[in-house]
Amino acid sequence: MTTQTTPSKIALKYGIILGIIFIIYGTILQLLDLDMQTANYLGWLNFVVLLIGIIMAIREYKQETGGFMTFGQGLGLGTLLSFVSGAISALFTYFYIKFIDGSLMEKIKEAQLIELEKQDLSDEQMEQTMEMMDKFTGAGVIAISSVFMCLLLGFIFSLIVSAIMKNEPTERNILDVE
Repeated sequence: MTTQTTPSKIALKYGIILGIIFIIYGTILQLLDLDMQTANYLGWLNFVVLLIGIIMAIREYKQETGGFMTFGQGLGLGTLLSFVSGAISALFTYFYIKFIDGSLMEKIKEAQLIELEKQDLSDEQMEQTMEMMDKFTGAGVIAISSVFMCLLLGFIFSLIVSAIMKNEPTERNILDVE
């Protein structure tokens, strides 16, 4: 009895792998205690890893299906993979900030305050802006926004990669395989 390969099986496999990679990388960045600007810059490497993961997952799916993949299958695979990896990473981030080390929130607020001071705002404007930022820098908001960002970028990457790597099964190329 053979098991049928589906885009969701491959997406879950690679989503879990990437989620774990994101957790390890994020933990390393946190342990290095970098300034926020450097940490944000290095955080963009997550998106390179996401793109590579989508490419590898789509390539594996195509190998297991005889080289065939529709655009929709590739798009769905990459998007689901992005959601799973983003959700795993976001759950870890939420628990890390909420229960292990809340100092990350203070670092974020300090970096925001430094940026505001560069804008030459009045004390009242700075206070209003900081109050607004406090509403959007909680552990839950950061977790939800990171899932959304991963999903959005994963969707865009999946659109591009699927368009390039698709190989729709047609009557002609199915006969060539047989």
